[in-house]
Amino acid sequence: MISIIVPVYNASRYIEDCIRSVLSQSFTDWQLILVDDGSTDNSAELINNYLSDPRLKYIYKSNSGVTETRWQGLSKADGDLIMFLDADDMLAPCALDIVNDCFDNSIDILVFKMQSVVKSNQVMDVNDDYVCENIPGDRIIQLDMILSGKILSCVCGGAYRHSIISDCKDIFCNRLRIGEDTMFNLELATKKPLRIRTVSAELYAYRCNPESVTRSVNPAKFDAVKDAIDYLDKYALQNPDISSQLSGSKAFRQLLLWSTFMFHPENEYYMNKNIRRDMRRLYSKAFTRLYSYLRVYLFVDLFLSSWLSQKLINRQ
Repeated sequence: MISIIVPVYNASRYIEDCIRSVLSQSFTDWQLILVDDGSTDNSAELINNYLSDPRLKYIYKSNSGVTETRWQGLSKADGDLIMFLDADDMLAPCALDIVNDCFDNSIDILVFKMQSVVKSNQVMDVNDDYVCENIPGDRIIQLDMILSGKILSCVCGGAYRHSIISDCKDIFCNRLRIGEDTMFNLELATKKPLRIRTVSAELYAYRCNPESVTRSVNPAKFDAVKDAIDYLDKYALQNPDISSQLSGSKAFRQLLLWSTFMFHPENEYYMNKNIRRDMRRLYSKAFTRLYSYLRVYLFVDLFLSSWLSQKLINRQ
């Protein structure tokens, strides 16, 4: 059985599309666990329309965030395989069939590709010419692939053997609000040897709404950036054999990208002197670390705009 865990929070706009994408699967041995993280809209009412199907399970809990919500669903899962699906996303047709076909006793995680859906509910069919490939079992190779974003940048991008994550609450619920999925997969690969297989099929459809792109930064987002960078620093100290990979990784650069919003001249929150000081301290430390590994030019070329570069120069 495949257990699919969906954290729900004020998801009334898309939750029915999400549920229907599972109901329409040709593979039928599944369980859909919808965990409501204290929604204040009519998500529960919409979900209730589908609960006549015994394969659906609905759980309501007080608000505690997405990682705790996923873990609550995981604790109720009966399947041998676990998948995570966000409430505004969908599974591609035949996704579960392909997962079932590609997953066997020789692997722990099946990593699949994702497709974006813009303003419509149309999800592309999956071609039959998909290819499966096993990832080398070498720990350093796996960690490097996770850090570079090649595999497992989010938990929704794979199917997990239930037994390998059922005892990992300490790393699953890391309480990060940015980069929590990457850190979970990174720590999972550090904690135990993993047998990973990739499949070239796009089995997961995520919504891409250009209007939802963050245009400002608030105190909560700033604290999330600080927490993520501090978490990475602590993790690097505990795992010195991969500290250089952490410092120059795509995941690390993406976290730093969030911090650049703090320097935007149109951002009123930047005017807070204490926040500006803390952000410069964090950014300076991260910038120096990237430079020491000769990868900073990638960050500068790809992510820094001229006004931010000038800010960095002026602080000296």
